[in-house]
Amino acid sequence: MKLLIKGIKMEVTQALKDYIEKKFVKLEKYTTNILQIDVECSIAKNPRIQNNCVVQATVYAKGAVIRGEHDSEDMYASVDAVVEKLEKQLKRYKLKKIEKIPKIKTSIAMTPEEKVEPETPYDEFLDNEIEGKG
Repeated sequence: MKLLIKGIKMEVTQALKDYIEKKFVKLEKYTTNILQIDVECSIAKNPRIQNNCVVQATVYAKGAVIRGEHDSEDMYASVDAVVEKLEKQLKRYKLKKIEKIPKIKTSIAMTPEEKVEPETPYDEFLDNEIEGKG
């Protein structure tokens, strides 16, 4: 899994990078098909916007692209919320993937020890003819 962390209108500190890596590693337990995760952190400079810390994450998996976004006053809280959203979506993705697996029909061949005893003399006659004893 490749993790790409970007900062838009801000510089991502090493502490924030470590925190994001620690949180997003948890997503691997839901599926091993994750190819890459893009995380974008941004801060809105407008003073009228209360929830100015925005985290957007995109998970690229085999056969799916899953996206989550959250904004709050704290960057770490936004990361936590995005991870929770992605966990829910990955659980659904995993269940859908399991449901799509075709069920394999198996036939069980009887071994000579498991042969069923004939019920009538005619059945015994047919069994002997088939085996070549008659």
